[in-house]
Amino acid sequence: MGSTNSHTRARSTETLGWRVPCPSRAEQIRVAAVLNTVDEAIAKTEALIAKLKQVRAGLLHDLLTRGLDEHGQLRDPVAHPEQFRDSPLGRVPREWEVLSLESVNETSSPICYGIVQAMEFVPDGVPVLTIRDLLGDFATGVHRTAKNIDATYARSRVRPGDVLISIKGTIGRVALVPRHFQGNISRDLARVRPNDRLQGAFFVHLLRSARGQRILEQAQVGTTRAELSIAPLKRLRFAFPLPNEQHRIARVLDEHDELIRSHEVECDKIGKLKSGLMADLLTGRVRVPKSLEIG
Repeated sequence: MGSTNSHTRARSTETLGWRVPCPSRAEQIRVAAVLNTVDEAIAKTEALIAKLKQVRAGLLHDLLTRGLDEHGQLRDPVAHPEQFRDSPLGRVPREWEVLSLESVNETSSPICYGIVQAMEFVPDGVPVLTIRDLLGDFATGVHRTAKNIDATYARSRVRPGDVLISIKGTIGRVALVPRHFQGNISRDLARVRPNDRLQGAFFVHLLRSARGQRILEQAQVGTTRAELSIAPLKRLRFAFPLPNEQHRIARVLDEHDELIRSHEVECDKIGKLKSGLMADLLTGRVRVPKSLEIG
């Protein structure tokens, strides 16, 4: 006990002996002004991002219930009720079709899950996507399996434009396979290969929406560890616009997502700028010019 107290006193004594840079009061004010300006820029950018996400949520709901006409305008169910009809999934635009997932998938490449056991990493092996990769760049950290294992699961190989859905553990994570990826998927993912009635980018937006996630839940089985079963997944029904309208809707949402991402990148840059400024200004490595003096 006494030893602990002596160590504490020693550390306290050492702390009292530390030498900390202390600029003049005028320079302290200038430093604070610079950092406050950066903080304000971060706060404004974060507020803008939050607002854009809120707008997107409302826009997504409208686009998936009202769609876009040939002029790129949202249909109005109040002004033009004749443009809508009742369906098994509720009120939908008259041109939309309620179709099973299997009916919008290429018949030659049935909806399926992937490799049950990819085994150890093989440096020159075949890339195998897992759930975590759906949030990444489809390159960094991707597992690789032996070519003979991949050959056994040729049915689940993916190509650009396929839609992937996580079906075990983390349910309902969705991604579109990018142009640069060629490989396979794990047992935790299901592959949907859109036919000419389905536009992949639109389908990803639909599946990620609250409406899409609720529909996916209908294919869920299991109590201890939930998963989506392939058979009921194939039977799930969605309301689909015609392909041209799917493209218009996806383009609007993609543009909005890109706007959000650009502001998130900007916010990240400002945050890194602040870290660098703090390291420089609070240690005296960089001095604030007197021309910025305030107060």
